[in-house]
Order: sequence, then C-alpha cells, then structure tokens
Amino acid sequence: YGGHMVEFGSSYEIYKNPKHPYTQGLLESIPKLTGDVPKYIKGNPPSLLEPATQCRFIERCPLAIEKCKTVPPKFKTETGYVRCWLYDV
Repeated sequence: YGGHMVEFGSSYEIYKNPKHPYTQGLLESIPKLTGDVPKYIKGNPPSLLEPATQCRFIERCPLAIEKCKTVPPKFKTETGYVRCWLYDV
C-alpha cells in the first residue's frame, strides 16, 4: 500500500485471516455473489511524492493508534509478515 508491502504470507492464509487493516479492507471490497453490498475503504490514497514518515495507511485506517505516526517495521506473524504497529507484541 502506498509503495510498501504491508503483508506477506501464503494466499490461503491472507484470504483466511488477513492481518493488516488495508488487506482486510481490500478483501471486504470484493463483490460477493450473495448480493451483499461490498464495503469500501474511505478516504484517498496517500501522496507518493514524499518519503513515508508514518504508516501510509494511517489516514484511512479505522484502527490507527499513536504509534502509527512512525513508519512500522515488519513484524513476524505465525504465517508470514505484517507491517503494522498493531502486531508489535
């Protein structure tokens, strides 16, 4: 997202249990055959003209916390990696 890989893992694991809020929003935006209205990610994508000084998803993230004002490192998960402060355990 915004030039950064925010989640890495097998496609099965990412579809089954997405970790990053952007990945969750992206998967929720896929139209379903059941006729349910897909959700969308509110707001606008970040400008890519400047280097990132905070999480690129912070302005659109429903789970943003104070730490998100700095660029997150990669955190190891059970099945891959996620670049999100919510997984700083």
